[in-house]
Amino acid sequence: MDKLQGFINKNEPERIYRAAFEGTELGATRLKAVMQSLPKPEQKAVASAFISKMGKALPGQQDELGDVFSTERFLTNWNKLSPEAKQVLFNRFGSDYRKNLDKIAETASMIREGSRVLANPSGTAAAGVQPATLAVLATAVAAGQYKLLTGLLTTSALSRASAKAFTNPKYVNWLAENSNIPTSAIPGAINTLSNIAKDDNDQDLAEIAEQLKRQEISKKIGK
Repeated sequence: MDKLQGFINKNEPERIYRAAFEGTELGATRLKAVMQSLPKPEQKAVASAFISKMGKALPGQQDELGDVFSTERFLTNWNKLSPEAKQVLFNRFGSDYRKNLDKIAETASMIREGSRVLANPSGTAAAGVQPATLAVLATAVAAGQYKLLTGLLTTSALSRASAKAFTNPKYVNWLAENSNIPTSAIPGAINTLSNIAKDDNDQDLAEIAEQLKRQEISKKIGK
């Protein structure tokens, strides 16, 4: 932990964060150099802190402690990272982690576009999105195809547990597999998450599953 503390004292976390979003070979090189200078357990600690920072909610969405995590903001920032930065920072979470998060982030973007069309049918679409595609997205959103992920994107009560859960490849895999399920399939998906939490004795996953059950998101966001 001495190296990690020195890393923190030298303000390296902010430097590595900026480097990740440079989108240049130099940025990826800086990231790689910093991560390789740390022992593997501390590399994972840095990656976890990076996830928390990427998902830190905007001031208007924060509480008095200032540590509210926004799943939507995290996924938006994930899309801004270069493939090289993702590899350097998150390869320690397994080979499927990046692929699953890319899928989740892409689905979240689709939800935003579809919701935008529903709210403003004559509005301007995002660059490169064809009208026919937008129509399909809007129909899918209206039909409830993305209700589980929509609930996680908009429910602040899940924020703190989600920050830690996104460091768990099993949670990311579960969310990727269930990101586009219909409302009718949500209870089964939540039960699956509960079983994963129980098998792994993971309190963060258990909290997310309980919040989803307690608030009955599958019903609430379908009204």
